[in-house]
Amino acid sequence: MDRCVSLWHVSEAEGNAVSTPHTAAVCARMEPIHNLLILYCGAVFVNLLIAFYQWRSSRSAAHRNLVLFWFFALFAFLDQAVLDQSSFTLASALCMTFAVNLTLAKVIAEIALVSFRWLPLALVMVACWCASAVLFALDAPFWAVTGPVAVGSGGPLFVVLWRAFPKWSGLSLSERALLVAALINVLHLLDYPFMRPDPELAVVGFTVGIMLVLAIGVLRPTCMTETVSRRSREALARQAEALELTNEQLEQFAH
Repeated sequence: MDRCVSLWHVSEAEGNAVSTPHTAAVCARMEPIHNLLILYCGAVFVNLLIAFYQWRSSRSAAHRNLVLFWFFALFAFLDQAVLDQSSFTLASALCMTFAVNLTLAKVIAEIALVSFRWLPLALVMVACWCASAVLFALDAPFWAVTGPVAVGSGGPLFVVLWRAFPKWSGLSLSERALLVAALINVLHLLDYPFMRPDPELAVVGFTVGIMLVLAIGVLRPTCMTETVSRRSREALARQAEALELTNEQLEQFAH
């Protein structure tokens, strides 16, 4: 009951009193969101187990990154389901999406061969969280409290996609699909401050979110395999060219 009351009070910026019947109605409307998030956590957990098994078999950096992606995604959904539903608590829980986006940004940076530094973005994320804390102390509305964190959480993808899209022509179809999915995901993150307080819109938002996460989870291994294969072919081509040049030099020297 308290979880519903706190969110209801925050979403009502005017500070109107909430009667017991209204509170019960809000709780009834919020319950489907809680159940839906638990269901999504189960789907993410299954993918986490699969990724962990693959990492145990290969011990590769790509599979380790995929394990971290599913691990952080699991807690991102779980936090939204079980924590107190006040605006600052939800803003703090939203910080977990920064870690999710960071692991995805690292993959895109490797695919597109762009530079990427995570520490400045982490500092920006901390500053956004502090801004949310100040706004919460000032009794700001829900969208104002969660807005800075929503923007900061998408920082890694904003930076990497800005640098990766100019290299669009050199990417494969699945790599382009990953970039598009990542772009939709980070833009979808920006509607969180406005959709989360409304139970009906929240269901739509979380459903879109889990679909994007699952799509990205499917595309990532494919993209990494294609990237490794393409770079291996390029390396073999360079070796072949170098060998051919060496043979030509040897023939000239022989004559």
